[in-house]
This record gives sequence, C-alpha cells and structure tokens, in this order.
Amino acid sequence: MDMTLALITLLSLVVATVMSLVSWRLIRDERARSVARVSALAATIQDAQVLHDLPLKALAAHAALAPADSRAPASRVPSPESQVPSPESLEHEMFASAQAASGRSRLALAATILLLVGTVGSMAVVLGVLGHSGQSVADGRAPVVGEQDGKTRAPILPAVPLELVALGHVRDADGLVVRGVLRNPSTGSELDALTAVVLLFNRDGGLVTSGRAAVEAATLEPGGETTFVVTVSGAGDVERYRVSFRSVDRVVPHVDQREVRSQKSEVRS
Repeated sequence: MDMTLALITLLSLVVATVMSLVSWRLIRDERARSVARVSALAATIQDAQVLHDLPLKALAAHAALAPADSRAPASRVPSPESQVPSPESLEHEMFASAQAASGRSRLALAATILLLVGTVGSMAVVLGVLGHSGQSVADGRAPVVGEQDGKTRAPILPAVPLELVALGHVRDADGLVVRGVLRNPSTGSELDALTAVVLLFNRDGGLVTSGRAAVEAATLEPGGETTFVVTVSGAGDVERYRVSFRSVDRVVPHVDQREVRSQKSEVRS
C-alpha cells in the first residue's frame, strides 16, 4: 500500500510539472503573438496616416486647376481615405486584441494555479490516510474498512471471557502438572485450536520456565466445557504459577470462577 501511495504522489507531481510547462509555453506564445499583433497594427496605423495625407494634396491641386464657377457634379468614385480605417478604430482594435491576449494569459495562469492546488490537496489526503492507518496499527487495532467515509459504524464488542471453573497442580519429580476445567459461556463465541499456557515463577517473582498444551476439545462451543493438562519440566525452584489461554492469533481472556482460590496459585511441596 505504501508503494502504491508513493507512485500516486509521484505521478501527481509529474502531471503538475508537465501542465506547468505547457501553461508556460502557452503564455509565452500568446505574448509573442500579442507583440506581433501590436507591431502589425502600429505599422498599419502609420501607413494609414500616409494615405490620409496624399488625397489632401491631390484635392488641393485639382481645386487650383478647376474654374471657380464649375458646376460639374462631384465624382462618385470613393476617395482613398474612405477605404482606410481611421486611427481611432485601429487603436481600438489594437487595445481589444491586447486585452483578449491578457485575459487568455490570466486564464492559463489560473488553470495552472488550480492544478497545483489540486495536486497539493491530493498529496495531503494521501498522507493523511497513510498517517491515520499507521496510527490505527500503533494503537493495536486493525484499520476498519470504510472508517474514513464518515459513516457511523457499530463498535466492535469485546469477546466474552472464558470461565476457569477448576484448577489444580501436582508435582512430578522435577516437573509440575497443572490440570483444570474451562468453560465457554453461552453468550460466547466458538473457539478453535485453544491452548493453555502455564508460566512458572520463583520466590523473587522471576520467570523460571513455561509450558503449553492444547485443551481437550478441538472446538469449544458456546456453553461447552473442556479440560486441559499442562506438564512443565524444570520446576524445582518454583513458588507459584499463572495460567492463560491463547487461540491461533491472540490471547483469549478468562475470569476465575473458582470458589476457594484465585488464578495465581501457590505451589506447595
């Protein structure tokens, strides 16, 4: 899972870098086109001013040669200046093009910023999920599927503890034999491959040795009982012992239901 998250993060960074380069090239090309457009419009304006001057001189010369009382109708041929756009319109087009180019540049920049923000957000979510999963493992519980979706899940109820109803021990030469009876409450769950574990301690409370053995019943059903016998060698300097029970992957809790003594029993010669 860690490798998958790392690959996703790396891919997001690569996509963000590529999109940034593409946006930068688009902005650069748009600016180059804008500069070329402004230059072309400036040249057109300059040519238009030259065309505006020529007809005035031609008209002045024609007026000097024509008689004062001429009644000839005005020529219907359009003058060259009527076909040339005015400097005001050219200037308006130039600034309109510049504004459009500036708007496209801002749009490309905004798209790049949004892409970077999305990439950073994705990385934050991925790292948050990874950190939460690590915290769940550190707390000693397995992460629950669907825990991050915000839905209310029913809490996992703890297992019903087993009941130790009888316990005894017998010395056997240098060893110790521990016997007992274990009961699974009717509200408990079915248990397979149950093992009894015996820890032996000396007078100072130090662990001397231990032993384990499977209980008699292969499957302990709710409401059922089973016996267990654990033989531990090297128990010459043992003062007390402790009994616990385990399944395949965990420690199974139990409560002492004996009438006389607790689970920690003193060894007597």
